Amino acid sequence: MVEKAIAEHYAPVSSAAGRSVYSRLLLFKMLLVGMWNGGLSDESMEDLANSNLHVM
Repeated sequence: MVEKAIAEHYAPVSSAAGRSVYSRLLLFKMLLVGMWNGGLSDESMEDLANSNLHVM
């Protein structure tokens, strides 16, 4: 249900370098975790995900 709602607003497109796109659900989960941790920036959220197994 959540994925269907996200799909209406997110149309994945590969980058110019041909890299694959991130999952819609993964990006949504990372957004929520960032909000729950005080509104983290993208860079701070990436650092948190790379250093904390609970976030992964």
